[in-house]
Amino acid sequence: MALGDPQDRKARLGEVLEIISESAGPEDRGLALSFAPLVFQDMPVRIALNLPAEAVAARIMSHFHFVAREMPPSHQLYHGLPGIHVAVWNPEEETAWALGGGAGLPV
Repeated sequence: MALGDPQDRKARLGEVLEIISESAGPEDRGLALSFAPLVFQDMPVRIALNLPAEAVAARIMSHFHFVAREMPPSHQLYHGLPGIHVAVWNPEEETAWALGGGAGLPV
């Protein structure tokens, strides 16, 4: 997968981390700032670089919430973490716009 210019990605990641640092609650800030680069590194160009930084940060925080708050801890699962864990979510229109809907992605 083409990931775009490394300098552009580095600059965008800096913007995204700043937004997350300012918007995440104090209880999540450190973990979210560690989580964000891991998710961002594999984001396709159309999301990572073509969406506004605020939309990218909102998407990363949505992923963070899923991993940190919704996925059951390993002690509650039969044999450790599953191969696939899925949640289906249909956001309200306002949330869809905040996540970059309409900017190359469907609302």
